[in-house]
Parts: sequence; structure tokens; C-alpha cells
Amino acid sequence: MYEFEELVIVQKETVREVLAALMVQLTQRQLQCLNLSLLGYKQAEIATILKISQATVNQHLAACYKKAQAIATDTYKEGML
Repeated sequence: MYEFEELVIVQKETVREVLAALMVQLTQRQLQCLNLSLLGYKQAEIATILKISQATVNQHLAACYKKAQAIATDTYKEGML
């Protein structure tokens, strides 16, 4: 196996670990907002679907991004990324 292919495999496993760690840290509502966002729904549409304000959707998504950034930073510092 080439060195590059080995690196890609390690990075994919690390990304999976980061995503798993993120899922554990998110609240149910944050997960709902994130899932809908990943499916392509706009924030206003997510707000309508979940019957919450668009500002609340923005807060939930911001919390997701903040938690993801913290996990990725920690993982990078540990030398895994």
C-alpha cells in the first residue's frame, strides 16, 4: 500500500472518531437542526419544521459548529489529524 493511501485511511478513521465524539456532545435539538441543515434545508425552513424561531435555529447550529471546532482542535493537538 502506498504511503498516501495509508494516510487517507488513517484520516478517514480519525474523521469518523471526531464525528462520533461530536454526536455524543450535541443535544437532541442541535442534532435535529444539524441533520436538516445537512439535508439542504435553509434555516427558515428548519425553523418552520421544528416550530422554533430562526434565531433559535441559528443558536443551535452555532453551538454545533463550536463543538465541532473544539473537538477538531483537540484532535489536531493530539496529533491525530
